[in-house]
Amino acid sequence: MYSSVSKLWTWQFSLIILITISFYLCLQMLTGGFSIFVTEFSHNPTLGGVMTTTFMLAAIITRPVTGILMHKINIKQVLCVMLLFVLVCIMISYNQQVIPLLISIRILEGIGFGVTTNLLATLATNLIPKERMGEGIGYFGMATSLGTTLGPMIALSILHSFSFKFLLFITLFLIVVSFIFSLFIKIKQSSSFAESPIQRESLVNFVFDKQAMLPCFLVMLFYCTYSGIVNFINGLGEDLLMV
Repeated sequence: MYSSVSKLWTWQFSLIILITISFYLCLQMLTGGFSIFVTEFSHNPTLGGVMTTTFMLAAIITRPVTGILMHKINIKQVLCVMLLFVLVCIMISYNQQVIPLLISIRILEGIGFGVTTNLLATLATNLIPKERMGEGIGYFGMATSLGTTLGPMIALSILHSFSFKFLLFITLFLIVVSFIFSLFIKIKQSSSFAESPIQRESLVNFVFDKQAMLPCFLVMLFYCTYSGIVNFINGLGEDLLMV
C-alpha cells in the first residue's frame, strides 16, 4: 500500500486533470471547427489548413520560450491570465469572416494554448509524488488524450447539427470552466524550482535536449498525420456522400 505521503489523487491533482480535459477539448474543438468553418465560407480548403498551421506554429515557437521563463513566473497567475487571453481571442473570432483577422486570432490562440499546455504539464509533474511519477504522468496523458480524441468528434457533430457560432459558445464555456477551476489551484514554488538552470548551462542545451530529439521527431510524424485527418475528414465525408 502507498503511504499518505505518496497519495496521488489529491484535490489539487484532480483539479489539474479536470482543467486539462476541459482545456484540450476546447483546443481540439477549435482546431477541427476553425478549418471546416473557413473552408466552407471561403470555398478554399487551403485556407482551412492555414488556420491550423498558423495555430500550431505559434504554439510550437511559444513552448521553448515558456520553458525558459518557467522558473521566473508565478505559474498559477500566468495560467489564469492565459486562459482569459484565450477567452478574449475566442470572443473576438465570433461572427468574423475576414481571413487576415482570423489568421491573426489563430496565431494569438496558438500562443495562449502553447503557454497553457506547458503550465498544466508543469503543475501536474510538481503535484505527482516522485515514486508514482510514471502512474501520474499516465493519468495526465490520458486526460490530454480524452480531449484530443473527443474534441474533433464533438466539433463535427456541432457543426453539422448547429453552427460554428454555437461551437464558439461551447468552447467559451469550457474556457470559463477551466478558469474557475484554476482559481482553486494552490502551488508553492520551491527555491530550487525558482532558480533557473540556464545559469548552469548554455541556452541551447537547456532548450534542446538531444536525448529528446528522436521521440519529438516521432511525435511530429504522428501529428502530421493526425492534423491532416482532423482538418480534412469533414470534406472527405461530404465527398463520399456525393458519390
